[in-house]
Amino acid sequence: MDQANIMQQLYAVIGALNNITVSGKANLNNLIGSISVLETIVSTLHSAGPASHSGKD
Repeated sequence: MDQANIMQQLYAVIGALNNITVSGKANLNNLIGSISVLETIVSTLHSAGPASHSGKD
């Protein structure tokens, strides 16, 4: 799996999480934390640029 595919899947998951309805402060905080972690991963991958490796996926 290449970086572009990973990024696409992460965006899909973030989009799905952004459409979840929650009730309760604890549940909201858990959702916010999950989205934040995924957004940090996306940002890190984006700033790293294209992945270069010699092996197969």
